[in-house]
Amino acid sequence: MLYAEASFNFFLLTFYLKYFPGNIFSNSAFYACSDVIAFIFAGVFVHYTGTRTSLLTGSGIAISGGVAYLLMSQNVELVPIVICMARIGQTMIFNTMIISIGRLFPTLYVSTAYGLVNFCGHLAACFSPFLAEI
Repeated sequence: MLYAEASFNFFLLTFYLKYFPGNIFSNSAFYACSDVIAFIFAGVFVHYTGTRTSLLTGSGIAISGGVAYLLMSQNVELVPIVICMARIGQTMIFNTMIISIGRLFPTLYVSTAYGLVNFCGHLAACFSPFLAEI
């Protein structure tokens, strides 16, 4: 379920990028930078603190970024920063889930487990463009 949620929200933010206020090119550049930061943070948090703490940290960052966007969406100057917070948190969750599959399941079942959760995640992610357009 967490993998499906992470996949859905990861792609939902990507498809919704064109509707954020401000310049789409600068917002895309901020997205790319936030993804790099999130990749690094996810790896470090999973390595040093574990899967649960990494997921909780990513959720906290994503929720605070989402709430800040709802409260500050009128300030076009602050939107890229707020988008980055939400994106960093959601990308941390997504990457933590990908990294954790190999740690949570026995070696014999890793490929089967990853295939199953990846299928369910992509099935859920198929609906993210529809929700972004609504």
